[in-house]
Parts: sequence; C-alpha cells; structure tokens
Amino acid sequence: MNGILFGLLAALLQSLSYLVSAAFVRRHADRPSPSTALVARSYLAMGAFAALCLPPIFRLYAGRIPPLSSWWLLAIGCIATNMVAQVAMFFTLKLADASRVSPLTGVKILFLALLGMAFRGDTFAPLQWGGIALAIASAALLSRNGGRLGPAGLAGILVCSMAYAGSDFFIRLQQEVFTDHAKTVGNPLPTVLANLVIVWMDYAVGSVLALAVLPFTGRYPARVWPRHVLPYALVWFSAMCLLYLAFDLLGVVHGTIVQNTRGILSILLGYAVARLGGAALERRLDRGTQLVRFAAGLAMFLAIVLFALGRS
Repeated sequence: MNGILFGLLAALLQSLSYLVSAAFVRRHADRPSPSTALVARSYLAMGAFAALCLPPIFRLYAGRIPPLSSWWLLAIGCIATNMVAQVAMFFTLKLADASRVSPLTGVKILFLALLGMAFRGDTFAPLQWGGIALAIASAALLSRNGGRLGPAGLAGILVCSMAYAGSDFFIRLQQEVFTDHAKTVGNPLPTVLANLVIVWMDYAVGSVLALAVLPFTGRYPARVWPRHVLPYALVWFSAMCLLYLAFDLLGVVHGTIVQNTRGILSILLGYAVARLGGAALERRLDRGTQLVRFAAGLAMFLAIVLFALGRS
C-alpha cells in the first residue's frame, strides 16, 4: 500500500508540474527560448537539492556505492536525454493542453522496445507488442482530439517520447551497475537508497549541464524563480524521489504501472482547472471531446500495463 501511495503521489506531482511549466512557457511565449530557459533554471535548483543529499550519503556508505568512474557517463546520458525530453515537452505545452500532452508521452514504450532490441538484443512477448500497438492507436486518437496538433506539436511529442525512452534506458543501465556492485560487497547498499543516489547524482550532473546552457537562454526577470522555477523544481524533484521509493517497494514493473496513472490524472486535473476558470492553462472542452480524451488516456494507461506485465 505504501508503494502504491508513493507511486500515485509521484504521478500526481508530475501532473501538477506540467501545469506549472505550461504557465511559464505560455506567459513567456514571446521570448526566444522559454522551454530551454525553464529547464536550465529548474535543473540548477534541483542540482542544489541533490547537492544537499549526496555528501552525507557518500560519507556514511563509502565503499558500498559503485565507483563514480563506472557510471558517470551513464548519468550524463540519462540526464541529457531527460533535459531534451523536458524541453520538447515544454515546447509542446505552448501548443496544446497538458491534459492532452501528458498521456501522449506514453508512446515512449515503442522507443523503449526499439532501444532494447537494438542495443541489448531484447525480445518482447506478444502481450507487449499488443501494448505497443494500443499505445500507438491511443496516441493517434489523442493527437486528433480537440483539433489537430500540427507538425510542430507532433514533432515535439515524438522528440519528447524518444528522449524519455533514452533516459529510462540509461536509468536501467545505472541500476544494473549498482546491482553488479552489490554482488561484490558483503554489505550492499539498500536498493531504495541506491535508487535515490542515482536520482540525486543524475540531477547533480544535470545542474552542471544546465549551468553551461544558461547563458544561451536569455534574460528573465528575477520573479520567475519564486513564481515558476522553484515550484516546478520542487514538485518534479519530489516526484522523482517518490517514484523511486515506489519502484523499490513495488518493483519496477508495477511501479511503472502506478506511475503512468499520470496521464489519467492529468486529464482529470485539466478538467478541474478548466472548470475553475483556468482558461489560460486548460481549455474548457465539450462533454464529447472530454470523454474521448479520457477514453484515449485510459487506453494509453492500459497499453503501458500490458507492456509492463509482458515484461514480468
């Protein structure tokens, strides 16, 4: 029950983060690169959060954490692809509602399958291919729901999904490094702490990449930090920590299933925001369009369930 609760909280926080980021990129849509600007600034903040967590862990568990030389390149790959995914996500949020964009990212399971086949020789069960087919069908329905996304919106979704798949792939490789190291030490790091170390290290690396990108993102008023950057960073970072707690308690397969309720939660949250007058963030849709969106989001969730259960 704790694992399910952590997973649902992570999904809810991710859904909220999409609304916060949509508010930023739409408010500053007249500037050249609001998507990159938010990513760079939020990763600086999340790197600061991670920097507070890592030093005591490295002191307390010296020798039980794999040598950084064995996984720092994987951390760079993970966080770089994650940053690309979020830039693409924020770009797409300028063009479409969060309740529509969030479920569409579930199509990343297709790219996860392709990466696994290309680099690891993975094979997939018929149930998993059924999940991939359902995800593609759901994405096609969502892309037409409430008006066409257009080439730019579809490109944003594809880049976002491919980059998120790459990030997930690098996370898996990092977890394997920790698992292999645990077999060589008598007192291995608890798995929940190992996963949190991966998250914290990835975002610490991300802050360095963000610092390099920051000068190219333009000037923004100082008020964006308390209004948008810090809320987004806090919500997203908390979601990642909760997600890995869920992975530890439920296992990666069932943790992934619970996490991907975020598509449905985003649709429900978008409906609530629109009803409460947040037209700048979510358009108020007619009942038929809303029902189709919810059905497509539910089908995308079912596709991820099939893919995850096929893996198990």
